[in-house]
Amino acid sequence: MLRTSLFTFFQSRACPRLSFLIIAFCIALASGSARATGLTELSVVDVRRNIPLSDSEPVYKDFYINGGEENGFKKNQILTLVRKVSVKDSSGSQTIGDMKIPVGQLKILAIFPKVTVARELKLFTRAEYPMLEQSGIMIGDLLDLKNPITERAQTRPPAPAPAPAPAPVVVKPETNEEINAEITASGSI
Repeated sequence: MLRTSLFTFFQSRACPRLSFLIIAFCIALASGSARATGLTELSVVDVRRNIPLSDSEPVYKDFYINGGEENGFKKNQILTLVRKVSVKDSSGSQTIGDMKIPVGQLKILAIFPKVTVARELKLFTRAEYPMLEQSGIMIGDLLDLKNPITERAQTRPPAPAPAPAPAPVVVKPETNEEINAEITASGSI
C-alpha cells in the first residue's frame, strides 16, 4: 500500500523527472554493486589465431579471458572451461534448468591487469560428458574456478652418474729380444 502510494505521488504530484532519476539511480547503484562484488562470471571474450605461411609452421589459438592479475591467475595455471546450457521442455516454453557442461582446458600463457591470455590444452571427449551443439572452446564459455590446477615445472629424472673411468692398462716396455722371440715363434720372418 505504501509503495503504491509513493509511486502515485511521484507520478502525479511531483515532477516526473524526479521519479525517473530515482529509478535510474537505483538501477545504477544495483549494477555498480554487482561489479564491485565481482559477480560477473569470468569467461572467454575473444579468440585469435595465427595464419601459418607454411605447412611446417604451427597453428596457435589464443583465448582471451575477462580477468587478470586481480583474479589471482598464475602463469602455467590450467583452467577448466564449462558451457552453460539451458534445458527446456519439448514445447520450448519452460526452462527446466541449466547445466554447466565441461568443454576443455586452457593453459595460461600471459597475465595482464584485466585480461589473461591462454592456449588450448585439452578438449574433453563427448563420451565422458553430455553432447554440445558446438564442439570446441568458444567465446562465452565460462571458467570453472572450483579446482584450478597449477602445472608444476616438469622435473627431469636425475642424470645417471658418470661411469667410473676404466683402470689404466699398464704396458711394460718390451725389449728387442722379446720382440724378436715373438716373431721367430710365430714364424713370420
